[in-house]
Amino acid sequence: MTNLSASNLTNTSQAITDITMDDETLNASVKISYIIAIIFNSIICPFVVVLNVLVIMAVKRKTSLQSYANILLACLAVTDALTGLLVQPTFIIWTVFRLLGGISTDIARHLHYLFFTLVTFSSALHVIVVFVRVL
Repeated sequence: MTNLSASNLTNTSQAITDITMDDETLNASVKISYIIAIIFNSIICPFVVVLNVLVIMAVKRKTSLQSYANILLACLAVTDALTGLLVQPTFIIWTVFRLLGGISTDIARHLHYLFFTLVTFSSALHVIVVFVRVL
């Protein structure tokens, strides 16, 4: 006779939703959120690059747009374009490696953290320059 108590059902459902990867246990909802993040970043990444390059080109080519504020905004557009070129693709690669399992994610993770830190620091410096210029 089968024992169908509530404790057995919760243990079974927990075992079904756990996914083991890289010596860590990920819940199925975490795996789904990783897949959504990969899809979202893959769609948004080209738009980030193209639209920020258009801002840079507009400020560079139109002399009427070459004010101090617009030049500083173009500098911010450079850091945003670098985010689309470096940070988002390395995040996508790192997350795909984590989902596939069995592949070492150390290099992709370190590259992502390096690019993320550099671009964040650069963007923060540009914002500080904008605030100093306004004051």
